[in-house]
Amino acid sequence: MSPGAVETRAAKVAFASGLSMFLSVALQLLSVPVCLRYWGNETYGLWLALFSLFSVIRTPDGGYSTYVGNELNLLYHRDQAELRKTLASGFAGAIVLGVGQLAATIAIAATGRLPGLLGISPEVARDERAGLALFVLVLGWVMTGTWIGIVHKLQIPAGLLHQATWWLMAGQITQAGALVSAAVLRLDISEAALLMSAVQVAVYLATAVYIARKLPEFFPWWRRPSWIHGLRDLFRSTALMGASLLIQVGTSGVVMLISSGLSAAVVPAFTTVRTVANVWTSLGTALVSPLLPEIVRYHALREGRKLVAAVEAYWLIANSFMNLSILACFPFFGVLYRYWTGGKVDLDESLLCYLLLSVTVATPLALITNYLVGINELRATIAIFTARGLVPIAAGLVLLPHFGVAGVGIAVVLGEIVGPICCGLPYFRQQLRKLDSVPEIPAWRPTVAGSAAVASFLLARATNSPYANTVYVLALAGAIASAAWSWSSVGADVRSRALRLLRRSP
Repeated sequence: MSPGAVETRAAKVAFASGLSMFLSVALQLLSVPVCLRYWGNETYGLWLALFSLFSVIRTPDGGYSTYVGNELNLLYHRDQAELRKTLASGFAGAIVLGVGQLAATIAIAATGRLPGLLGISPEVARDERAGLALFVLVLGWVMTGTWIGIVHKLQIPAGLLHQATWWLMAGQITQAGALVSAAVLRLDISEAALLMSAVQVAVYLATAVYIARKLPEFFPWWRRPSWIHGLRDLFRSTALMGASLLIQVGTSGVVMLISSGLSAAVVPAFTTVRTVANVWTSLGTALVSPLLPEIVRYHALREGRKLVAAVEAYWLIANSFMNLSILACFPFFGVLYRYWTGGKVDLDESLLCYLLLSVTVATPLALITNYLVGINELRATIAIFTARGLVPIAAGLVLLPHFGVAGVGIAVVLGEIVGPICCGLPYFRQQLRKLDSVPEIPAWRPTVAGSAAVASFLLARATNSPYANTVYVLALAGAIASAAWSWSSVGADVRSRALRLLRRSP
């Protein structure tokens, strides 16, 4: 595949991913004030805690589908007969996981542990029919989520990541629409869960029909399955399942930590600020998504020079857009936040700074982390996700009583430092040594300098430093200088690739 073709396809995916990011953020921004207005803090906080618990229960699916999807991605370039066998055999693991998730849901409700996990009284849980709502969410997921989620991964190596992103947008829009509709109609929690599950099942079934028509050579997907093969993949994916569970614990678990440690009414104060920070997380994902299939292909073909060039191109773009956009938008956060929440939730600026700091720390390593996951480097994945999952919970338990919700933000930052930086980088270097013609990577120093400049300002503002305004001016100058340094540090081929990508972005 020619470099121009790679950039053209990457540009299409980048546009779709960017639009998906914009819609995701816009829908989150829309849903929060609507839910706060029609449901109130208590009911909305209960929904957030319940959905976080549901996300934890379905997390093993993510590890299994990721493992099988990574195998499909690698086999597509090596052995398509084995790919068909792996795809068909994924149904066995999906059945086992579904039975386990339903059993776990019933056990949580039957043992009376649900109120404690949600941070509510048993009376509230009974009146809101929280157990029924959780069961409905899990049942809807088990019916379609795991198996069709694996089939969905087939689009990535087949060159349909662009289309897959559009389907992701359809899911985001319909799910957000269902949540807003449930709040406006003042449905109770169990009715809202039923509506959300119905929408999710419909979108997944529509996706399945599309893939069957677009890739008929692989349909029916369940043709000649091997249960032994499927169960073997399920066993091999347990490492990724555990890693996914840990990362979900780090994401949804902190919500449950705040709910149980403080109250469900405090949860919106955290989730709304995290929504703001997720704008840049989504932007980073939009930058990584178009490059991920290419670097996995470079790995499969042992093309080390091209892999390094892709990483440098990502650093060049991410260092400029991410750091400068955070600094440019920061002065407007307070006013926009009050307008967005209607003044019903106070902005915790320290929490916002720490969550933005976690994004700043994680962004340079995002493509590397996704590369390690994409090639099924299980030891690296376990190490990174363990740190991302356990460090925020462990540190959050210690810091929450002393720093309040901002302590959770500090814990999230620590998780990003220990995970991608301390655990991910050594494994990345090991993988590079196994590839052919790997050059020295010269572009990391300006990227670190730009991230350090932004981090210095966020720390100054989070700690209410009297010199925060001065640090802001210095950080802005440093971010601009690091962007220029990045441009001059990379080779001409990397600059050409970045320019082609930007020119061909619609």
